[in-house]
Formats: sequence, structure tokens, C-alpha cells
Amino acid sequence: MNLKKLKAALSILSVLIFMVVSTPVSMADDRVPLEDRTIEEIIEKYHEAPFRFDSGYVEYDIRPSKEYPYSAGKIKDEYLQEALNLVNFIRYIAGYPYEVTLDEKCINYAQHGVVLLAAIDQITHYPEKPDDMPEEFYNIASKGTASSNLGKGHSNIIQSILSCMRDADSSNIAKVGHRQWLLSRTLGKIGFGYCNGYSSTYVFDNSGKSVIYDFIAWPAKNMPIEFMVSYLPWSVNLGAAYDANSIDNAVVTLTRRRDNKVWQFKKDSVFKNDNGYFGVYNGGALGKCIIFCPDFDEEKPYLENDIFDVNISGITRTDGTEAEINYTVRLFMLYDPYKVKTGTEEGTYINEVEVSFFCHFPYVNIHIQLMDQSRRFTATDMINRLK
Repeated sequence: MNLKKLKAALSILSVLIFMVVSTPVSMADDRVPLEDRTIEEIIEKYHEAPFRFDSGYVEYDIRPSKEYPYSAGKIKDEYLQEALNLVNFIRYIAGYPYEVTLDEKCINYAQHGVVLLAAIDQITHYPEKPDDMPEEFYNIASKGTASSNLGKGHSNIIQSILSCMRDADSSNIAKVGHRQWLLSRTLGKIGFGYCNGYSSTYVFDNSGKSVIYDFIAWPAKNMPIEFMVSYLPWSVNLGAAYDANSIDNAVVTLTRRRDNKVWQFKKDSVFKNDNGYFGVYNGGALGKCIIFCPDFDEEKPYLENDIFDVNISGITRTDGTEAEINYTVRLFMLYDPYKVKTGTEEGTYINEVEVSFFCHFPYVNIHIQLMDQSRRFTATDMINRLK
């Protein structure tokens, strides 16, 4: 073989080696696309795996101890399942085609972590070891705090998860990092922990199937109004087709169809109050994140059946071509008021009466109004009840 032929052979061989090494990524690609969810599908999903937006206090099989001898304790399985239902419901709304699952190792990390935080009474991803805490306990706990969404001051895990999805405070809005982790495209296993007001959701997991997407938006295209608050930042994470650097030049136009009110967001935007916000962030679990929040000055900016149109311009694809994103967000009520039946007939009762309530809905807030003889309201109360 002469030198010219040898060079040609080596060149072909190098191409073949490159192809063999690099192509398995695409040949073995098991990524799945995000799916658009209808309002009917979202409501049906909630009924299949319900949860309470206010789930009361966390219940344990074994209570944790934040003092020596330390004990992680054990949260009741049904409560952990309810928290899982919420996370899967959030991801279902966003379009994920698969569910995450509870994992004992993740739960163990999360629960040890919150005991450590309760022991030092400080929220931090990197806590120091208390002098009397066993090394083995601390190692598990510190792994949990470093790999989880953490919360303090919430009455339960459900409230902590909802807070993470809002990520609206000044220390989190610039990244919406907790939201990004809950919407992570490779999240497959999860765990929860709670102790003395400290909460943890273990999210550093990559065992799930990766998804293919143009963008991931929150609020999603069909959005339960129960998740909406006036100060909620909107976020859009761009997919692989978009250039990460171009988000610095993004211009977002948000239009509310009810009154044709328009908000525009871009670099150096000036807002009329502290509610308004615009920023971009190229880090986090999803990256390429565009974040914006309208400067509402009204008491109820979001109403049932509201429709918002979103336009994002100024961005480019990885090949350098200009790009534009358009989508619509429709707000709906996840559950309408249900009739509550009572085992006691309507009438006038002296001193006291025992009343039982019945409702064919997974979880219900029962509002009670009492009247005196002049039919004036004398007391109000609310009871959380299972069906």
C-alpha cells in the first residue's frame, strides 16, 4: 500500500471510528416528546390521583427527633403519596408523558436532611455537623440537604412544593431554580422529608426518560387557576434548538384577551410597581430560562376562563436564524363548588346540634355558616374532610 492510499485508509478509518463512537447517542435515543394536555385530561388526572392544596399537618408513623439521640422518623405512606401526586400532577400539566416514583433512598436522604436542619435551626444546603450528631447520620443528612429543594416555615410538604413552584421571592425569582428542578426533564425518582417546619424534596435524580421539547412553560398552556397568584413569575425554558446566548435579547409580549391589556418585557424594562419583573438565566435543571412577571395593580388579575397570549421574539436558533415563539395560556378552575349533603334537616336548634357532612369529591373544604334567630351570621368555620 503506497503512502497516498495509506492516508486515505487512515482517513476513512478515522471517520468510521468517529461515527461508531458518536452515533450510539442518537441510535439509542429513548427521549420522548412533551404532550399537550387538554383541560378535560387535566381534570381527569386530578381525580385519578388527588391531593389537597392544604393538607394540614404532616402525619408520622414514627416521629423524628432533632435532638440526641437523633432519629429520622417515618412519614406516613399515604402522606408521601399525596405529595407525589402533586408533583406528578404539576409535571402532567407541563406535558411530561411519564410519572416520577417514590424512592426509599431519596426519602431517607430527605428526611435525615430536615432533621439536621431542625437541629441547627437554619436553612442551608451545606449545614455543619452538630457536635453530638453521629457521623453516619450526618453523612446521610448532608447528602439530603445538598440534593434537595429546601423550605422553612411551611405547615406541610404540599405547601412547600407549591412554594417551590412559585419561586417568587427576591432570592429565587431570578433563577426559579426550585421550579426548574421539579420540572427537570430527567427526574425519575423523588423523596420528601419534614421536621419542625423544615421541608425537603429530593430532586437530584437523572433516572427518568429525557424529553424532547421546543419549550417548557409555566404557567402551562392549560392551567388550573388554583396555582395562580398575582405575584407568580412566568417562565419559559427553551429547548435544544435555541441558542442559549440569544435569550439576553428576548422580548416577551403578554396579552390578556379579557381586556386586551398588554405587558412587554425586555432587558432594562421599567415597571410601575414591585410586582413587575424580567430576567433570563442560563443555569438550573433546564437552562435557557426566560422569566417575567406582570406589574399587576389589581386585586384579582387572574380570573377563571382568562386567556393570555404569549409572544417571544429576539431569540435565535443554534444555526443563527431568527426565531419566534407563540403560545396561549387558558385558565380554568380545577374543581367547581360541589354540593355538600348533610344528615341533619334544616331547622332551628337550641344550644347544640351534631351534623354530619357528605361530599363525592376527593378532597373538600366545607364552609359552615351559622345564624342566630334573627338570621344574622354569628360564626363561620371551615373544615377539611376526606370524602
